[in-house]
Amino acid sequence: MLMDGIAQNEIPPLVLTMPGENQAIEHALKMIGEGDLCLLITDDVPTAIGAIERFRG
Repeated sequence: MLMDGIAQNEIPPLVLTMPGENQAIEHALKMIGEGDLCLLITDDVPTAIGAIERFRG
């Protein structure tokens, strides 16, 4: 379903590379808006959750 939606989108998905996972998560959260989908793929779920919680304040 996700791949079908991406394929139908006229604008290709944005893929960025960052030097650190926390930096990448913070950058992604700053970029998204209401109704956007942000997909985080990580091997270290607790650290990713911590980064999200710190961002939310």
